[in-house]
Amino acid sequence: KSAEWPEANEFRFTGNQFRIYGDVGPDGGWADVYVDGAKQLTKLEFWNPEARVDQPVYSKSGLANGEHEVKVVPLNAGNPLSKGTRVRIRSIQHSAAVGESGYGSGGGPKGPQRMIFGYTGREDFVDSRGNRWKPATEWVVRTGFATDTIEKAWWTKRRSMYIGNAEDEELYRYGAHGKEFWVNLTVAPGTYDLRLKFADTALTPWMEREENWQRVLRSVQVWINDAEAIPPTKISEAAGGLYKAYDREFKGIQPRNGMIQVRFKGVGRDEAVIQALELVPAG
Repeated sequence: KSAEWPEANEFRFTGNQFRIYGDVGPDGGWADVYVDGAKQLTKLEFWNPEARVDQPVYSKSGLANGEHEVKVVPLNAGNPLSKGTRVRIRSIQHSAAVGESGYGSGGGPKGPQRMIFGYTGREDFVDSRGNRWKPATEWVVRTGFATDTIEKAWWTKRRSMYIGNAEDEELYRYGAHGKEFWVNLTVAPGTYDLRLKFADTALTPWMEREENWQRVLRSVQVWINDAEAIPPTKISEAAGGLYKAYDREFKGIQPRNGMIQVRFKGVGRDEAVIQALELVPAG
């Protein structure tokens, strides 16, 4: 339902969710919003470089289905870029709709998913078996406030060294790294096989000297759907040295809430790494 906001800055409705719409522009300011008397943690922002009419400025869901009160309090202040402090509220939309809580129960892809971490090529990589591999983009890493996650956690510079133990060396020439990161693979109901591809690839001649290996070896611990799949493992030791591939395969994995989560964590001071990931229907 949608209703025009009254002259007062309070509005009562029956439902479990709502959205506030307003006009934004170069002279827009800030306002606080209260829901059932509780001040919300975020400010309403009505500034925008260009004037825009009827824009969503705030939304909240997950309320108990019932009577609620929304109150907006202008702060007579705005961000440094604003030419004013205007707060223009146009309407509120609210709903009492309810639905199934078990999301993602069938809408995911059923086919193979193959991805190379750190790969930035415009074209898919086609391996020696004719399989297509895409850049891995939908994964999560936290590198700190106002940091560039690509700079901090992607190895985009292609490694030109020979990669041992590998049928397709190109799959191991890039990578992702960090203290902890994870991949959420959206899938259709079914059973899947997962293959993880690792390699510890040195970056400088100093790191390639054997006496320095222990100072650069990377360790990884892996969980699949919150169950430990790989205990703490030094990748170079498992592979037999730097610039060598180390693969692990896990069969018979079933999704939970429509997805399979793979979480990587570094051991001690070490960073976790991953070069490529392949998820295929079982069998």
